[in-house]
Amino acid sequence: MARAVRNTPRELAHALWKGWRTRPSTPTFLRELTLLPRLMARRDHGGLLRRLERLARAGIPLTVFVTGSFARGMGDWLTECRDQGHEIGAHSDRHLALPWIDPAEARRQILRCRDEVGRVVERPIAGFRAPFLLWTEPLYAAVAEAGFAYSSSIYGRQAERHGPLTELPVVFEDYPHLLAGAGPADVARLLAQLPEAAVLCLHPYAFFSPGYFEALLEALRTAPPLRPLSRRLADPSAPAWSITVDLA
Repeated sequence: MARAVRNTPRELAHALWKGWRTRPSTPTFLRELTLLPRLMARRDHGGLLRRLERLARAGIPLTVFVTGSFARGMGDWLTECRDQGHEIGAHSDRHLALPWIDPAEARRQILRCRDEVGRVVERPIAGFRAPFLLWTEPLYAAVAEAGFAYSSSIYGRQAERHGPLTELPVVFEDYPHLLAGAGPADVARLLAQLPEAAVLCLHPYAFFSPGYFEALLEALRTAPPLRPLSRRLADPSAPAWSITVDLA
């Protein structure tokens, strides 16, 4: 079962802050303010794709979770990302906080994303990540029914089985540290302290921060073996890192 109680107060507060902007009661102008970092990153999708290509050439394959709306508007970008060797996963259709909407609508969000992303990349989609890493137990059934092999939607350190579905939890997310003022050297130091089997969630707009991408690339060159999430399913506890990026 999903163990939200394992989340630290800081992790839970961060997830709630990210999900808060999707609540209907949140004033529109405040929701737009929380989108500013993402909107800034969207101005340079070409630059992001070039950075992903550098990672691929360095032998660092990522799992890139995208929404259905992203797939509909950025199909060429997505197929190029696939051709670089990165795994593509599903991230819901419109990046809504799934626990806060009607369960039937949540299922539609999951299914439509599966179909839209699969149509663009022309292959089955194995993995799902919930928007904002906000999750509830009933969502496992919806994701499993949609045919996904794994989810990576909660914080934790050990993989879990939920019927046919494997949960590969996130061990490290860079965004809270960046919000707290961590610089490139701080992020590299944090990565050096992670366990040998870990899922990392990195935020693409941070790649454009001065020095961040170079420090990240250097740190990952000396990391444990790097594998897309789907290649971790046979033995999730084996020494390996999976680097993930979310795009809405």
